[in-house]
Amino acid sequence: MKWLSGYSCMSLVFMFLISSGSAAGEVSGWVDVSNQNTMLLLHILKKFNPETAASFGITGVDSAIFDLTPGYNDRKKAAYQDARAELEKRLPEATIPEVKQDIQILLLAVDETLEDLRLDEKYMLPYFNPAQSVFYSLQALLDDQIESERRPAALARKLAAVWTRALEFGAGNARARRSNARNGGIALSPQHKCR
Repeated sequence: MKWLSGYSCMSLVFMFLISSGSAAGEVSGWVDVSNQNTMLLLHILKKFNPETAASFGITGVDSAIFDLTPGYNDRKKAAYQDARAELEKRLPEATIPEVKQDIQILLLAVDETLEDLRLDEKYMLPYFNPAQSVFYSLQALLDDQIESERRPAALARKLAAVWTRALEFGAGNARARRSNARNGGIALSPQHKCR
């Protein structure tokens, strides 16, 4: 299980930084509009990868844990497809060039993410590293940039929750994905999943 694929993660970080504001403290009205568009994808990140969202400084996800229950890939794909449809609807309505450009960047990020999900499902065996997930989950909460009052309550919940999700993943998704490998998918070792 990857926190986010390499390209998708970089795209999300890039989108978040681009839509957060313009140069040297200048803030204009178009930035607010772009932020609203970016929130479509950040909500998906909050839902499926709350630990990553917390590491980006997004609040309200400390008690949430990532979703590895059976069918999570389908739910994630559906969420991105819905976001794509909404962004496509907003693109012709955008009259400000910067907003239009940001929507195009967001659409590209969604397309890359959907392609990553498709290729992972087709060619990769499920791989989950519980120890790594616990580490990143805790690191996101204990980072110096995170407010110290967020740390104590979330810490206790994260340890139990991550291990629960790891066990669910092992029991449910591995069987389903193994059958894909038997039917023509190519199984790569876990280190090939890192980008």
